[in-house]
Amino acid sequence: MQIYLGCKAVNEVAINLYKKLSYKIIATRPDYTYSKLQNKYFDDVIMLKIL
Repeated sequence: MQIYLGCKAVNEVAINLYKKLSYKIIATRPDYTYSKLQNKYFDDVIMLKIL
């Protein structure tokens, strides 16, 4: 399953989901730094996938 998210506030929720539920963050907006997510940027959305 993938979840597509946009704005910064929703991105923060997504990161919490990642921490609690072991979602894999595939890509994110440049609101977050490369080192923070250890992943590559994506222009509009976050894509999360359950591991």
